[in-house]
Amino acid sequence: MKKSRVNKDKKDTLSEVAEGAQDGGQADSDIPDGLDPALAKALSLMTANIIKVIDEKLSPLAETIHKHAAELQTASKRLDEAEARLLATEEAAATHEPRIIELEKQVSALKNSLDMAENYNRRLNIRVVGLAEDTEKGQPVDFFETWLSNVLKLTTKAGRVKLERAHRSLAPKPDPDKRPRSLLLRFHSFRDKQRVMEAARRASNDGGLIHNGSRLSFFSDYSSAVVKRRKEYDAVKQLLRERGIPYAMLFPAILQVTHGGSRRKFTTPGEAHDYIDTMSG
Repeated sequence: MKKSRVNKDKKDTLSEVAEGAQDGGQADSDIPDGLDPALAKALSLMTANIIKVIDEKLSPLAETIHKHAAELQTASKRLDEAEARLLATEEAAATHEPRIIELEKQVSALKNSLDMAENYNRRLNIRVVGLAEDTEKGQPVDFFETWLSNVLKLTTKAGRVKLERAHRSLAPKPDPDKRPRSLLLRFHSFRDKQRVMEAARRASNDGGLIHNGSRLSFFSDYSSAVVKRRKEYDAVKQLLRERGIPYAMLFPAILQVTHGGSRRKFTTPGEAHDYIDTMSG
């Protein structure tokens, strides 16, 4: 009796599961042959529920993967476009490079020509450094025409050197205790300029040119580019002065050294420094 009751309860349970499986929509054709129909329906329902749960869990992941795949596709497309543009740029640069090199040469040549023209325009100018402010009261041109003859002891017609103009540098006037501004003098003739420079050089070799307690220096007026190149030789010139070796600066920035009865010319400070090292050795 007990066994019959168990079988009856099992059958009733299987019947309930079968009804639930039928409500779940599983077709009878999906039931495997040889399997109890009620058990097959129960397995089908369980399988459907498992698939549903898996789909619910994997659906967000699938969406994320799909989204990332779309982003990767977009990035890949943009990368292809960037590579194409880069390749086009490289090809254009390769075709433009010879032209750029040629233009750089032309610009360099034009700069050199412009610098030469500027220095040619300054060929009649000299700069006087060290003269106290307001020394040239009244008319600067009239003052310096006679002042140059007197201070340099030049023999000239009517006791004056003819100038076209004379003025201080355009910097603001300094305080009395500051260094005075340099003077720019433009001569009427190149010969007069050369005479003044030679007289100033002789005075410098004889111990320097002093006027009213101030030491004066005379320089040819050059462009800023030439002045910069000449200034690069300052350390080398200091070494030459310490060794008592005569030298001269030639236009535009060539150092001429006289030693042992011969003259050497150097176009860079490094070359001159190496030569001085061999002399000291």
